Amino acid sequence: MGVFYFLFVVLFLSAILLNRSRGWGFFLIFIMGFICAFRGINVGTDTINYYMNNFSGESSFDVSTSSLVNWEFGFQLISGIIAQLDFNPRWCVYVLTFITYMFLSLAAVRYSKLLGVKIVFVALLYFIMGYYALTFNISRQMAAISIVLYGYSFLFQDKRKYMYFFIYILLASSIHISSLIYILFFFIRYVNLSKIDTKLIIIFSVGLLLFTQLFKDVFLSFIMDKSEAFSLYTKYMQQTEESTVSVAGFVFEFLKLSLSLYVYCRLNNSVNSLFVNMYLTSIFIDLLFGAFYGNIYRVSFGFVVIQIIAYAIVLSRRVCDFCPNFSRSIFFFLVVLIYGYESLSSLSRGAYDIIPYYMTL
Repeated sequence: MGVFYFLFVVLFLSAILLNRSRGWGFFLIFIMGFICAFRGINVGTDTINYYMNNFSGESSFDVSTSSLVNWEFGFQLISGIIAQLDFNPRWCVYVLTFITYMFLSLAAVRYSKLLGVKIVFVALLYFIMGYYALTFNISRQMAAISIVLYGYSFLFQDKRKYMYFFIYILLASSIHISSLIYILFFFIRYVNLSKIDTKLIIIFSVGLLLFTQLFKDVFLSFIMDKSEAFSLYTKYMQQTEESTVSVAGFVFEFLKLSLSLYVYCRLNNSVNSLFVNMYLTSIFIDLLFGAFYGNIYRVSFGFVVIQIIAYAIVLSRRVCDFCPNFSRSIFFFLVVLIYGYESLSSLSRGAYDIIPYYMTL
């Protein structure tokens, strides 16, 4: 755990002392990527498969196949080249890590120009919101999600830029097929959720949290009955059905929802309306799938990742734009405390088999 505690402290202090330094922000993302790329073969549940490049030669365009990985020609191309050139199979880990953090850096730059985001906050939030830990495990999907996050930025510009959004969604899908579903965010422009009364948004969100936490078995059964795609993840769904809701867990989820709604209130009518609609939709999606574990929850990652940018906007804007110094400071420390505790405690409990971490060069 030492490396993750150290990284957390560095990110935390950087957010306080060096948040205006773009160069330092890029350096933080580089360090995160370096630690991820040179992890040991057993650091992360799925790392061994990437370490050994066990995916080459599986490519197929037969849509009737039961394995979705066979559609992911971009990843198969990477795996095939590594195998054909007789590179060390570990290059599969290197390439996926490079894609993940390169597009995370590109996304940070794009949102910095479009929405005033500071790159240091993007790095901090990527860590404490749990995405960093996921890159040690579901490496393909996290690489795809970084591409998706970058692609979203083209929706906030002239219509001529929209085609880039679709191009990057297709690129992400060639690495992890689940990315195709994120095309749905394009159509959010036709439903202006931000015009709904804020009180109704809050009431609906709290009600949705109560429903999904208390009646998740009912909701999960509904999903399984209505969608064949989710039936691929039956094993993980059954495990979720057996879990229970703790009072402490519910309170924790309520605190996170409160922070998210606070961000929404600060952003509404202050930034691009499409971005606000996307962010609000991500809250609803997070509430719907947040009670589950396993692959069914993984579908939501590409929608919810936009929250990193939303939180970073509030933390990056000048104090007078949103709230007094004291309120902004409290918000910052609450975000770090709540999300940081969740991330570090999850790692310390052995999430994704990342601990013990060791590095091999």
